Amino acid sequence: MRVSTGRREGAGALIAGSVAGLVSLAALLGGTPAAAVTHAPDGETRIVNGDETGDGQYGFVAALLSVDRLAVDGIYQSQFCAGTLTTATTVVTAAHCVVDPGTGVAAMPEQILVGIGRSLRSDALRQVPIASILVHPGYQPIEWRNDIAVVTLAEPVDGVPALMPLQQFEQGSYAAAGTPATVLGWGNAAKGGNAFPEDLRAGSLVLFPDRACSKEGRYRVGDVDFTGYSPADADRATMLCASGVNSAGAIIDSCQGDSGGPLVVGSGASFRLVGIVSWGDDCASRRPGVYTRVSAMTDFLAANGAIDIRPPSAAPSITAQAQSTSIRVTFTPAPDGAGIETFAATATDAAGATFACYAKPRKDGRPAVCSIQGLVRGTTYSVSAISANPAGNSPPANPIVVSPSAMPLPVQ
Repeated sequence: MRVSTGRREGAGALIAGSVAGLVSLAALLGGTPAAAVTHAPDGETRIVNGDETGDGQYGFVAALLSVDRLAVDGIYQSQFCAGTLTTATTVVTAAHCVVDPGTGVAAMPEQILVGIGRSLRSDALRQVPIASILVHPGYQPIEWRNDIAVVTLAEPVDGVPALMPLQQFEQGSYAAAGTPATVLGWGNAAKGGNAFPEDLRAGSLVLFPDRACSKEGRYRVGDVDFTGYSPADADRATMLCASGVNSAGAIIDSCQGDSGGPLVVGSGASFRLVGIVSWGDDCASRRPGVYTRVSAMTDFLAANGAIDIRPPSAAPSITAQAQSTSIRVTFTPAPDGAGIETFAATATDAAGATFACYAKPRKDGRPAVCSIQGLVRGTTYSVSAISANPAGNSPPANPIVVSPSAMPLPVQ
């Protein structure tokens, strides 16, 4: 039995009350529109205990708009879910935002527009038509597994930086327990009522360890003890948990209407989409919010053009430590925003002979390491390295001159 009752599950029954008069997917597909909700006064309209965002600060956040409701009530009342611009032509959102839970039918592209901009009341909010909606083939609406969909736009969104989804091989670097994260959306700010903002809001959260999400474990943030869900409810392979606590001890959380929106980590070129608002047990409760684990969706996103894989533009930083007949090389990726799949190091002697070793980024976020073997004691080698992903290689790192010891090293 689902623990989630009336929180942020945007499509169908839940979107019916999820944001500013938003329309449920059932209404999009021919049902009855949801009733409008009330709005909180200025200064109280935000993600529960969240903060205002600045102009252009999170330009990659997209609003999903009902075309039918837009024609009658305008942008503010037509927004029903959020999403993330991951390339110029793709928005990643929750599957439950675009699938009717009663029929399992996805919305037609002509029923939804994507809004790009901070304010739902602004004339500057750009409205972009949709070409297609692709739902994860493994989406399970009862269990909420694989709650993700790719919306392909009919025209590119230029001039807005997209957000890179966290890929599987980067999981350890970005999604460790305790990592600060930010959730974004236009969802309900009132834990027990209806208060929906005009402008995008942000909430500062912390990523939970898996044990505190899916094994009914406990995790403390600030002075608040949170309790996780049963393994049957929170699937650690496809979900992750996060919540926050502000300086006054109030719980920070996403809520109805934030569905499909981004949970992000990092900053600048290192920004990553780590989660998608999916479900939870009430808003701002002592149960954490549950998010689709984006790193588990790499294959689906790549197959549907939602990951803009670009080659690394800068060389990794390296250290090289001489050993008896080998050189131990440590790699640190450049902060250029490119995902790294492999590191390669080479050692070249004066005659031009080259020796190599390879390493994968570590899942725990620590520097990757490999050892170049078969070297000659007392010989001088020039050591360099590159990083690589499926799109290409980085420039080589500045070489380091290293000489394995002329004498055997003592056994440690």
